Amino acid sequence: MPFQLPKTKTIVLLFVAAAALATVLVVGLYFISLAPSSRFDLSSANQDWGTFGDFIGGTLGTIFSLLAFFGVLCTVWLQATQLDLAGKQAQLDEIQRVLATVSTQIDQLLLNQVNHLFKSYKLRPEPANFFSVLSAGGTAALSPPSSDWMAKAQRDELIAECKAALAPQATVVGIELDQLAWLLARYQEQGGAAAVIDFYKRRYGAIVCWLDILGLARAHPYTQKIFMPQSLRDALTPQLG
Repeated sequence: MPFQLPKTKTIVLLFVAAAALATVLVVGLYFISLAPSSRFDLSSANQDWGTFGDFIGGTLGTIFSLLAFFGVLCTVWLQATQLDLAGKQAQLDEIQRVLATVSTQIDQLLLNQVNHLFKSYKLRPEPANFFSVLSAGGTAALSPPSSDWMAKAQRDELIAECKAALAPQATVVGIELDQLAWLLARYQEQGGAAAVIDFYKRRYGAIVCWLDILGLARAHPYTQKIFMPQSLRDALTPQLG
């Protein structure tokens, strides 16, 4: 859990409470020590009040000076901590900016046209961009094998065609996804928001899973570490079965 600075109001209240407690204790101890001897009557002698003032000033003055010293130390600590947090936040903001840039590049790559003459009738009506071909091939690869030999042959043909069509561009897409995963790892190490990491995992989880099951993303270590495509495959396969 990231460190959170205490609120200024809380710190001020603590110092006020400490000062009030010190005042009550010092004044209370003075009256407890001297009041019984004077039968709890207020003295009319100026000398007694002078002694009381010297006692209060000497005792509470020292305590308040000590509290003021601690207050200065606390202020310095808060300022240093705020500067450190500001520096970390600046790093997180920069990582998020780069994440957005890489994400845009990946989205553009997914929309690139795929130049391939498809034989499978399932792919001919589809718009031949990287995402549509990848989703068709990945979904087919995740689906359970059919007992019908003809359906199995059509499925295998579809997967083979998708892999052949995607291969020329898959390397670039895989590199960009691995860069995205590396940035997410750095963002997580810096204490970044879990919601941001979860957003990118959800956005590109299926893409990584399809690439992995087609054998097009297994050489990228950060992609495997962050997105864990094998776990996604295990979660998706029963749903399609």
